Amino acid sequence: MRKIIVWPVYINLKTSRSKGRRVSRYLAIEDPSVEEIFRAALDLNLFPEIVNKAYPKNWLEIRKAVIMNKKESKLNTLKEICLKIKQYRALKHKSTRSGGTV
Repeated sequence: MRKIIVWPVYINLKTSRSKGRRVSRYLAIEDPSVEEIFRAALDLNLFPEIVNKAYPKNWLEIRKAVIMNKKESKLNTLKEICLKIKQYRALKHKSTRSGGTV
């Protein structure tokens, strides 16, 4: 199966399209972590793994990224990951407001 690499910058709300964001601002996540992307990909059964790689637009800097199986287009996969992360954050926000239990 083919693999895709997902950098946090692809779905970061604070990043412009010219700097590397791949999804719309509506779907983008504010400061996504590699762990959040990993967890979302795991829930989507994409068999992710975290790796240290150089981001092509800034190849001197080594960053963490997530490599995962490709089931559909990269853009659709990124959209699904964004939606999962938004669900996690909504649940986390809801649990902190209600006293800590879900």
